[in-house]
Order: sequence, then C-alpha cells, then structure tokens
Amino acid sequence: MSLIRYFVRGRPSVAKLALLAILIVIIFAFTLVRDRQASSSHPINALAFSPDGKTLACSISRTVPPGLDRQLESLLTGRKVGGTSFHEVRIWNLGIRRITAVLGSFRSSVVALAFSPDGSTLVTGGYQEMKAWDASTWRCRAAATGLTHWVNSVAYSPDGSTLATTGQDMAIRLWDTDGYRERAVIDGTPSTFNTVSFSPDGKAVAAGSNGDGGVKVWDTETRRMRHRLYRGPNGVMAIAFSPDGRTLASGGAENLVTLWDVATGSTRATLRGHDDWISSLVYSPDGKVLVSASQDGIVKLWDARTGDAIARVESDPAGANPLAVSPAGLILATSSQGGFINLRETATGRWQAALPSRLSWGVLGWSLAFWTAAWLFAGPRSRRTIPWVIAAMRRRGERR
Repeated sequence: MSLIRYFVRGRPSVAKLALLAILIVIIFAFTLVRDRQASSSHPINALAFSPDGKTLACSISRTVPPGLDRQLESLLTGRKVGGTSFHEVRIWNLGIRRITAVLGSFRSSVVALAFSPDGSTLVTGGYQEMKAWDASTWRCRAAATGLTHWVNSVAYSPDGSTLATTGQDMAIRLWDTDGYRERAVIDGTPSTFNTVSFSPDGKAVAAGSNGDGGVKVWDTETRRMRHRLYRGPNGVMAIAFSPDGRTLASGGAENLVTLWDVATGSTRATLRGHDDWISSLVYSPDGKVLVSASQDGIVKLWDARTGDAIARVESDPAGANPLAVSPAGLILATSSQGGFINLRETATGRWQAALPSRLSWGVLGWSLAFWTAAWLFAGPRSRRTIPWVIAAMRRRGERR
C-alpha cells in the first residue's frame, strides 16, 4: 500500500518513472515465465457436448509451478522440484461462456468423456476409474470398482441403456446404466483398445485397437465379431460411425482416414492430407461433413460423400487434440496441447469464439502495469479506464 501511495501522491518525477520502469520489467519477466509454464501444462484430454448443445465438458490436466520456497530449495540443493499436477473436468455453460462447475477427485488424467443421450449423466474414464456424474448437481452418482487398467474410451448406446468402455484390458465392457453394473464382457484379446463407438441403431459396437492395428465390429446382442475391417502393424486411434450407420471412419498411425462399408466390411475411400497420426474423428449430425484432427496440428473438414477436403484449420503446432460437434451440428469445438478450446462453424471451420482454460498471468500483469502508468500521469480519474483495459487484454489473451 505504501508503494501505491508513493506513486499517487505528488507530481510525476524522474525517480517515480525509473521505479515504474523497473516494476514493469519485473512484472513482464514474471508473467512471461508463468505464461510459458502454464501454457504447456494445460493439455486438453477430452471434449463432450451435452445433447442440448448448451454445455461443453472439458477434461484438463494442469500443473501448478512450484512456489518460490521450493524453487529456492531446488536452487540451493541442486535437486529438481516439479510442480503439482491436478486432473479435472470443467463444465462450460456456452450461453454465458463461463465455467459453472469443476469436477475433481481424479487419480489421473481423464481421457474419456460422454454424456448420456438424455443429458442427465456425464461419464468420465481414466486410470482404473470410471465415474458417472449427475448433470444437474455434478455429484458423483456411481463409480466402477475392480478396474485394473486405463479406461481409454466410453460410449453410450443410442437408447442410453448401455455404456461401453474399453482400454488396456483387451476387452469391451458393457455396463447397465441403471446402477452402472457390468453386464457383459467382449473378449478382444490380444488387442488393447483406444476407442469405442456404437452404431446409430445400437446393434453394433466398434473398437479401434493398438496392439494389432485392427478395427473390429461386434454384434451387441450375440457379442460375436461381424467384421475385422483392418489388420496391420499400426494402431487405430479414432473411429466414428456416420449418422446413417452405413459408414465407419477410422484413423491412426498411418496418417490416413479410411471410410469403411459397415455392411460388407470393404473400403469405400481413403482420405489423404495429414502428415502425422490421426487423433480424433467426428461426423456432423447431418452426415455431410467428417472432421479429422491430427498430431500434425491440422484439423481438416471433408465432404463425407465425395471425400474432398472442404477446409483446413491450423490448430496447434504441438498437435490437434479432441474434437466435438454440437448436436445441432452448427458448432465444432477444437482443442490443442496448449489448453485452448476454439468454437468454429462446422460447415466451414471459420473461427467464432475461444474458451480459455485459464486467465493469462500476462493479461493481469500488463493490465496492472498500464493502470499504474495511467494513474501516475492522469491521476485517480484514470480508474475509469480499468474495466476497458482488462476487457481488451482478456480478449487478446483468449485469441492467442
């Protein structure tokens, strides 16, 4: 407070200007380091829209840098001191573009998210964890027990009566959503699975595997395998059924998107254009657009009928992460390793808005420095500029 009084009282002087310049340099250096640390420690693991399109769930793993005391200890002892990791799911209200709830108490990163078809429940999956959350109170409704491996993917059947989970335990597990008790297990040995999806009619469930690079489709009633669509050395990281159920898209380590005929198991088309493995695939609800995200940092929009590229969006040089399309098909949510969610037009990929995973320290630091300088030269009346400065700097931080 005494420092603020020093700047406010009296007229501007050389000493005040020199001290202000030193403070601005210190603030800039501090915020630059904190921004760089924070931007690399907020990877987005999964995204999911609610059925009404009003809510977006986002899984984030964040690392809080060590405090000054621990950094000093590291400097004196020579031992590396890491930050503290937190794993959480943030619930965005897209109407007001604010986080309205944060789900915690996870032992590891949440890598799978899915809303029930009626929107009443959100399921999360991670290391030895599968939890069902009440979407009205955001309290944990049920938690699976006895899991021994990662749950890499979760998917609801179209009628919401069954939940499918898959991961590193070489199985597709089917759960009764009334109490979330395990109903059946489809043996997928020797495959470890990265992704799972129900067909639109609920009669088939497909999974993409890592161990043998296969895309497998089973009958949900008999639990017998219908097709093995691909057999190769490279893993399949993403799959998506078209809304009419006739086509299954798959992508993975071969940097290609393959479209399969679900009825015959034959290849319909191969889409080329990515330079790294495919991390996510999603169809628009009308089936006209297929969106792919790749670790080359590019999100591509394809004409699902012709296979032609419609648009190319540069997402993040570090790699494009999960995708989600709103139920109405108007909004495409793309994410990046840096922790930013961008809302785009599904038809064109045109940018609409950003949902920042954090309020940039740089925004606060530069706002404080600007405010201090304005107060020094313009007097207390400059306080009226504070809201404008913070709003402008926040917009700059969100567009990064």
